[in-house]
Amino acid sequence: MAAPFGLIVGLQIQESLATQPPIDLGSSEIDGEWWMEFREHASGLAATFTPTIIGFAAPLDNLSSLLDGSPRPLILVIPVAAFGLLWALLWGGLLHRFQAGRRVGLRPFWTAAWRAFPTNVAIGAIAALVNLLLFLTVHAVLFGPVYGALAARTATERDAFFERVLLYVLFGSLIATVSLIADYARVHVACAGLRSARQAVIASARFVRRHALA
Repeated sequence: MAAPFGLIVGLQIQESLATQPPIDLGSSEIDGEWWMEFREHASGLAATFTPTIIGFAAPLDNLSSLLDGSPRPLILVIPVAAFGLLWALLWGGLLHRFQAGRRVGLRPFWTAAWRAFPTNVAIGAIAALVNLLLFLTVHAVLFGPVYGALAARTATERDAFFERVLLYVLFGSLIATVSLIADYARVHVACAGLRSARQAVIASARFVRRHALA
């Protein structure tokens, strides 16, 4: 799913490099000056070509942006939405296969996938909306006035750091709960044959509440 978008970025990078004079660098080195110039003029998907994409920095950058509510380039809505739609399709077939406990073949797999697809899309949309509301309300309060009040009463930066980590854990648990309810809602769609996203989410929330400790 990421390959077409990576190809677009790759073509834009090649186009930029084509106008650069040859440089004498080893294969493992990066022309920092060119990269800075490229970033200044980059737009769209090319603007995502930053040092944070290298190695393990990428998941750390994503996690940092999630916890801090940092805005991401708007263009990323397209690949993220495409990724979400792909998983909304695959969930139905995968869960049908797990429920059967045996090989089901391609036709039953895709039949189950397409049958659950609209409901899974709706569940994903509900989860995205709830997460957005959490960022606009709870996150804004926790890392605005709440953290500001805590930091004002803290004597050291270390204590302020641990207070922020505690708020991260609190907010992250809310995001994780939304994800968990959405996952079990998809299970209800596949295993209980529910066709209503609302019914699946309600049933999943009850299930998660009953097994909250686990």
